[in-house]
Amino acid sequence: YIETEESESLALALSRAGLEGRDRTIALCLSKGMNLKETGKVLGVSESRACQLVQAIREEHGETLLRLLGRESLAS
Repeated sequence: YIETEESESLALALSRAGLEGRDRTIALCLSKGMNLKETGKVLGVSESRACQLVQAIREEHGETLLRLLGRESLAS
């Protein structure tokens, strides 16, 4: 229950910060420490495509992600 509440709170904060749809899903995967294979499975894409998408969101929303998720979630 606590994890769900935290996830919902984070999802709301990401939405307020302008992240929607796939970008928000990727950010939630990052916050949970999911690897690229797991992230790809959630998104329905290959691990290499997940890598491309994660890199793109880091470039486009890096400041927001750092603020909301912290540096540890963006490492790798």
